[in-house]
Amino acid sequence: MPTSPSTGQSSALDAASSKSRITRLGYINSPPSLISPPGSPQQLPPISSSSPFSDSSVSLPPPSTRAQRSLTNTSFNPGPVVNRGYYARVCCVDKAVRHFLSTSAGKRQIVEVGAGASDLYRRIEGDMLEGGMLEGGSLEDFSGLSYYRVDFRDVLSQNPATATATAAATATAARMKMKIQVKDVPMDLKDATPNFDADIGIDPGVNTLFIFECSLMYLPPPSHTVLLASCRSSPKYSVCIFDPIVFGLCGDRKQTRFGEMMVDNLTRAGIAREDLTKAGSLEKWAELIGGERKEEWGLGWWGTMKEAWNCEGLVGKEGRTKCEGIEMLDEVEEFHMIMDHYFFAYV
Repeated sequence: MPTSPSTGQSSALDAASSKSRITRLGYINSPPSLISPPGSPQQLPPISSSSPFSDSSVSLPPPSTRAQRSLTNTSFNPGPVVNRGYYARVCCVDKAVRHFLSTSAGKRQIVEVGAGASDLYRRIEGDMLEGGMLEGGSLEDFSGLSYYRVDFRDVLSQNPATATATAAATATAARMKMKIQVKDVPMDLKDATPNFDADIGIDPGVNTLFIFECSLMYLPPPSHTVLLASCRSSPKYSVCIFDPIVFGLCGDRKQTRFGEMMVDNLTRAGIAREDLTKAGSLEKWAELIGGERKEEWGLGWWGTMKEAWNCEGLVGKEGRTKCEGIEMLDEVEEFHMIMDHYFFAYV
């Protein structure tokens, strides 16, 4: 059974809330001009207790308690396990974007699929203005960049960041005399026959990065298979993926208690249990993306988020030291277990 746009939007709002929180705590940077004032819905979207990838995946107050927290309660902090997980997620996606932009020149395209309430473009835009907003250092050359945000029409229309991102991009392009374009593209992501070249208007002859951040899981097998195939149809295309791994549904790996909660949340969100086997193991993800794994960070790297946490060039020692300086972590085993349940690839 396919999920509705509201299911993905709920998860996207949870992610936006968590990223806003770790920004306030100092895990990641964000330019002052792009941080919403305290209490703004744009800064702290509501946290859904039923979202498959909400903070409720880890020990949190019961839904009845969480429901009483208003948007103005910016002190809410679910703890270092969740915060470090989101920091690692942001860090990995940022590093992929940074690598893509720094190793390609001229006209370039980024397509964020399932953009939801993502603020990635605004962070890239902030990097243009002030530098150092993306994890891994600042970039210098943004010329010829086209940025496409793809999602369900209803999700894009309710995203408060859309107008801000578009206005900021226009202002920056004028001030920095760069040809930068940002465009929201409404698309039914459950369509089993998407055509990015035709539906979005991207140029298959131009270096392009497709970003899937916690979005493939919500799509039925025909859709996610065709989408990935489309994103691998040109030698100019590369793909960045962050998504869950649901152990225990296939392969010999023993299911964990976190995996059991993940399965329960996803099935309640409307994803058929048999469809979850597409992300049942690291090996299943490897089959989907294809190609040989690169051991060192760079184009061709994929693995669990636990591996990314320890990978120099992704989170590595520098990122771990940064996290330790912000919050102490007592639940080390729990954190590693959860990180083993997520997958990252840049291929």
